[in-house]
Formats: sequence, C-alpha cells, structure tokens
Amino acid sequence: MKDSGTKLTRRSLLKGVMSGGLSLLAGGFNSFRGYSNSPITIGLQAELTGGLATYGYWHLKSARAAVKRINAEGGIDGRKVRLVHEDTETDPITGSRKMKRLILKKGAELVIGSQHSGVCLASLPVSRRFSVPYFPIGEATEITGSEGHEYVFRLNCSVEAHAEAGYRWIMENLGTSWTVVYADYAMGQSALEEWGSRLETRGGRIVGKIAVPQGTDDFGPYLQKVDPEQSDVLVIILYGPDALACLRRSAEMGLSDELALFGNTGSVEALDIDFSGAEGLWSITNYPRRLEGTPDELMDVNRDFRDMVGINPGGRGQKGRIVDASHFWVPWEVVNLLKEAIEAVGWEVNRDYSRLIEYLEGADIPGSLDYPQGDKFIRDVDHQGFHSQYIQRVDGGKLEIETELPPEYSEYEPNADL
Repeated sequence: MKDSGTKLTRRSLLKGVMSGGLSLLAGGFNSFRGYSNSPITIGLQAELTGGLATYGYWHLKSARAAVKRINAEGGIDGRKVRLVHEDTETDPITGSRKMKRLILKKGAELVIGSQHSGVCLASLPVSRRFSVPYFPIGEATEITGSEGHEYVFRLNCSVEAHAEAGYRWIMENLGTSWTVVYADYAMGQSALEEWGSRLETRGGRIVGKIAVPQGTDDFGPYLQKVDPEQSDVLVIILYGPDALACLRRSAEMGLSDELALFGNTGSVEALDIDFSGAEGLWSITNYPRRLEGTPDELMDVNRDFRDMVGINPGGRGQKGRIVDASHFWVPWEVVNLLKEAIEAVGWEVNRDYSRLIEYLEGADIPGSLDYPQGDKFIRDVDHQGFHSQYIQRVDGGKLEIETELPPEYSEYEPNADL
C-alpha cells in the first residue's frame, strides 16, 4: 500500500504529455507558479439543520480536518486553503440559493456537497451557470447521468452503483420477492428504479412500492401495506430519523420476525442501532462504521484519519455522537484530490478549469491517508466514481461487516457522455 504521497496513476503518462504540450501554448506551467499567493477557496454545502443534519455535521468536520492538515503541511502548491460553508437546511430551494452565495458572496472556486440529492439536482444548474466545479455527495443517479455536465464529479457511488453491486447479493442470500419502502424524493425514487429494475430483469419481483414523505412520524399506515405472505425481503430506502422510525415500527408490527430486512446506505447512518428492532438488519455501506471493519491494509491510515476527524474506533465522536460512516469520508478525500490535481496541472488562474477537469477524468486513486476509503476510479465519460462497498449486519447491537464488494462490482453502463 502506498502512503499519503501517492499520485494519481492511470493517466500519469498522458498528463506528462499534456502538460508538456500546454507548456508550449501557455508559456509553461512554471510561469504560473507564484502567480498568486492568495488562498484557494473551497465551498461546502452542508445539511446542518433539517432532516439530514447528522450528515452535515460530519461533512463539515471532515472537510475542516482535511483543510487543517493540508495547511499545516504548507497548503496547496504553497497557497493556503480557505474553507467556507453554507447550511442547505436540507431543502433544494435553499440549497440552490446557498450554492450561489458560496460562489458569489464567499468566493468559492470549487464546491463540495450536498448530501441531499434534491439539493444537488437544484445546484447543478448553478454550477453550470458559473462554470464552477462541483463535487456533490448526493446519490441520485441523474447527478452524473441525465443532469450531469462537465463541471460535475462525484467521488462516491450513486444509487445505481449501490444497486449494481448489491442486488445479486440480496437475491442469492435473502430472497427474490421484495417490498420496498422508499423516501419520496429524488434519492429514494432513483434508488427504487435502480434496485427494482435489476431485480425484475433477472427474474425477481417487486411485490409492493411504498412511498413515504420525508419526516414521517408514524410508519404504521405505510407498513400495513406490507404482505409478509408475498414478500421475502423488506427493502428500506430511507435516511436518518425516517429509517429509525421505520425500523422501530416494523419491529412493533412483527414484520422483522417474518421478513428479512435490508437497508440502503442511509438506513443506519449515524443511528444507534443497539435496540431489538434493528437486530438482524442487513444493509450496504460505502465505509465501515467501526475501525475493525476496514481492510487490514488500510487499518493504520484509517486510524490516523479518524483521529484527525475526531472519531474513536467504535465510530463515535465527542459525547458519543455516531458518525455518518458511509459518507463522511467524502469531503476529506475530495479536498485531497483537489490538492493533488491542482498541484499536478499548476492551476492558479481563477475560473480556468479545463486542465483540472481533464486531469480528474479517468483518474485511478489508490487507497492511502489521503484516500482512506480505499482504491477507486473516476470514469471519464460521466465523471462518476466507483469504490468498494460493504454488506453489513446488525449483530449484538453492532454493525459487523459480512463481505466487501470491490469497485468493479459497482460499475454500470453510463447514462451520459460528458
């Protein structure tokens, strides 16, 4: 395994040729070195209030830790990094407005976030309008599909990548007749389509599709629609408190005794799952909550990474706050990826992103302290990232990793050509 100084590898030869060619056109990248000592400003869209506030809390801590480390080591190509952030309030209209504020009022030259797919989709036109690279964390497939554009890169998997990696495992291990309870907004709708279409194409069937508004208090009326006689699996595509409420109510109604339960990446995020209703729940995640679930070859760098963000080996922060394990690593890795790319191409001219974009397209990224989640790659055609995913199970009130699904398991046919 390589250390935190690892460089992007797939396109290294091409980048050398490219930079040589551009040197002739632009007088050489070295002429840009020292062009400005002003800070590089990175913006973060974070859900600090609203339904996904547990995510925003950890995204901000992760981004701040990455920036602190980089600045302590001399910055990016000698320039300090300035992190600015805005609260999307877990609302697409507000999130789009805050995206504009980050760019126009706070000077963000590159923007990370949001976790909420609706906010991401509402912010994509803003990124295009102002030609600012955007690194959303939301998982709706359209973000790097039908709604994507050249300035958008997603390092973490989409819902289609989760479905591609995980549906076969469910069919082989839990059952082929599913009832799906899903969040009735962009992420949930996208996930229903991606998981359900794969199941049905390969001989399984969706017995029921139950849409639930975000912030639902009582899941009873929705779960009454579940027919255990017809279903093998109850698939839960919900986030945060909604997922918790669904699990508790399903246990009260006895559904967890009659069906296998399987959750998407948000089903147990930042939730205390040490209660009887969660026991036995299967789910897919981008990253293990507990340090001991990480691959042996990445254990040391993950210990250091967690220390810098403020997370103990059990996956908790100050006052016992549980980490958003599946996604909190993304801001850390994006900040480090930007450092690597900026230094590689000598980017300093404000709003001239062509070389930066070219460098990121098709990048191979080895696991390291810069990229503790592990090996991944960014597909050049649609700017979608692919990485390992994990099947986990609640066992004795703890999340135990059952199996790792490598990056290539997630790759699906592109939905766009950028």
